[in-house]
This record gives sequence, C-alpha cells and structure tokens, in this order.
Amino acid sequence: MLAAGRHRRMYLDRYFDAKGAGAALAIRLDGSSGYQECVGLADIDGGVPISATTSFDLASVTKMFTSAAVLMLVDDNRIRLDDPIVRHLSIDLSSAERLITVQDLLWHTSGIPDYLLSSGLDEHELDREAVLDWLERADDQFHPGTTHEYSNTNYFLLAEIVSHVAGMPYKEFIKKRMFEAYGLDDSFVITDYPGNRLRAHGYVSEGFGRLKYVPSENDITTVGDGGIFSSLTDLMRWQELFFSGQIVSRSSVDHATTAGRLDNGVSFDYGCGMIVESLGDDGIWCGHTGSWHGASALCGRYMNDGLTVIVLSNDQLAPVVRIAERSAAAWRDQTQ
Repeated sequence: MLAAGRHRRMYLDRYFDAKGAGAALAIRLDGSSGYQECVGLADIDGGVPISATTSFDLASVTKMFTSAAVLMLVDDNRIRLDDPIVRHLSIDLSSAERLITVQDLLWHTSGIPDYLLSSGLDEHELDREAVLDWLERADDQFHPGTTHEYSNTNYFLLAEIVSHVAGMPYKEFIKKRMFEAYGLDDSFVITDYPGNRLRAHGYVSEGFGRLKYVPSENDITTVGDGGIFSSLTDLMRWQELFFSGQIVSRSSVDHATTAGRLDNGVSFDYGCGMIVESLGDDGIWCGHTGSWHGASALCGRYMNDGLTVIVLSNDQLAPVVRIAERSAAAWRDQTQ
C-alpha cells in the first residue's frame, strides 16, 4: 500500500497547477509503505482529477513491457536471443556483414533507422502496414552490432516477432500474459482501449506562466515501441513483480538489467527495454523515459537499494526526469 499522507507533499505542486494538466508520482523502497502524490486534472474540460488509477500514455516506457514479452518467450524456449530476425519476420532486413538478431533489436544495435524520424510518413497517418511497406525499401544506417543507436523501429519489430511466435496479436499477448495474469486492471494497449477506462487526456502548456493547456493527443496504431497506457498503481506492481523474477526468470531479469555490448566488446548504457545507467559509487539506475503528444513518463529503479520512482504526466513538456531525481533525494532525506 502506498501511503499518500505519511509525508508532506514533495514536488508536484511546484510544477503543476491543480486546475490544469498534472501528474502522478509514486516512490517505494523495498519493504516500505511508500509514498504517492497526484496533482492536476486528467480531463480539464470535465474537471476530472488525476488519481493513482488514472491510465496514462506511457510512450516509450512501453519498451519495458515489449522487452518483457520477448523474454517471456525466451523463457518458454520459443525464441532465442541470437535468432536472426528473418526467422520470425516476413521481411528481409539482412545486412551484408551479418544477420540482425533479436538481441540487436533489444539493444538498439540493428542499424535499422527510426520510422518516426526517417520514414517521411505523416505521424497522424502512421499504421502497421505503412511502416512495414517503408521497411521493405529502407536502408540500414550502419552494420548490425557496430553501433548503439536508439530506434523505435526495433521495438515495433519486436512486437511483430511476439505476434508471430505467440500466434496472437501483440495486444492480446500483452493483455493475457501480463495485464490479466497479474491483475493490472488499469493497463491496456491503445489498439485495445476499453471505453470505460479512465485515461488522462493529453495536453501541452503554452508556458511562460500562463495556465492555458492545448489538447495534444495522437493515438497512432503502431505498437511495441509505444502504445501502452498504465496507472501509478499498476506500474508500481509491475516493477515489484518484474524485478523479483515473477514475470520473467531471474536470469532474464539479470540480462535485461545488464548493459549491452557491441560486437567489439564495447558496452553502452542500455539493456533490454531499459536504460542501464551507472551512477558511480551510488550503483545503477534501470528504467525508461517516454515522451509523446500530451504525455511524459518515467519509470525506474535504483538497483543498489531497490528504490522505485514513477512519474506519469499528461503535460507533454513535464520535466519528469528532474521531478523523479529531486523526489528520490527528498524521500531518502525524509526516511533516513
């Protein structure tokens, strides 16, 4: 149970107004009751407040779920990380140097360009078929395994692989194996949106101290790299389940939270579906950020002491990284 009133309000009211777009914050140290705070409105016109069960667009935080889906299938012995992706996809994206593998997609070492940046497709008209058609003509940016470069296309393709191997659409696999299996009642894939679920409408602030928010939403139907909505309550439960080895095996958790490596052995700060950031003597932070139309999100864990921090906002420009870092520091100060 997260206790909202155990400690004074931390930082959200410094960034958000109660009558505008806002955010939900959760902090929990392993073994503690934790803290949560919600400020602002999920629906400004309707005056609906944000709560711990409000579903937010996770944007690229979705990649944590997509990676977990792949690792589930690895644990089921239905996928190998060194499988060439052509084994599971109908399109051939092979390089002359070597085949692109599932691991390359997870680590962003495939060399496949980002469809959101390089396809020339209108983002308001993006769909699965358009991206697949573009990929048939796209050229690699670099040989696989030689560079780490973040590309949303990698996780779009991982969703395609999950669908192929599982024999069901990505949205059904995620719903069945994760949301329903673990009681994540506020979570859904946008292409399977239940109309009765409270979701935070997205906004962008005009800034300069003016409390004026413009609606900003774009529910594109490409999934895997984005497309999952979830709540503070569900994400905190997800973190606990994942890092304790209840969703994927302990070895898969360890692999996901280990920094990736290029073919020449050089490591970089990304594992499987999450950033793996060295904090020096303070250990390692594992998690992901996300930003999209009317959404900004962060979900992460300090691995040295098990402190989880989650910030979900329906303000496109919300500084979620700054909020998370300052809130984590305040939590430690107040509980030591």
